[in-house]
Amino acid sequence: MNGFKKSLLVLLGLLILLAAPAPFVSQAQGPPQRPRKFYLTEAEHDGAHALSACAAGYHMASLYEIFDPSNLRYNTELGENQADSGFGPPILIFGWIRASSSIPPLTNCSVWTNASGTERGNAVSLHGYFDSNPVTQISPWFAFTFACNDAQRVWCVQD
Repeated sequence: MNGFKKSLLVLLGLLILLAAPAPFVSQAQGPPQRPRKFYLTEAEHDGAHALSACAAGYHMASLYEIFDPSNLRYNTELGENQADSGFGPPILIFGWIRASSSIPPLTNCSVWTNASGTERGNAVSLHGYFDSNPVTQISPWFAFTFACNDAQRVWCVQD
């Protein structure tokens, strides 16, 4: 009888452990979030209109918000697409980007309020030459500066 009581207590203890929430899982965490979406606008905008180019729920991206596109999901419904893009972003098409001093020179069309031909802004594109692509300081991105009166697409990221 003593062995039966011990077995019953062990079984009861196991049931209590299985019913209790795991201590390392936060109850506040909800379901895992889907990857954040980003896109390159189809329409082109000068430097003074880059900040207002993105659809509702999106904003002009900084480079480091979209730096690693493998952690994001490209929005093919809102964004520029190429013939063989699949669900990925287009390559070799520049778009205005908020940047930091890691892209010399730091240029931002007077914080994206200027469409002058004398000021410049940063734009980036994804490399597309897979067989001879040199590694750059910001790979897989290629940076260039354009005059603020040039019309460029804009990189947008989900809020």
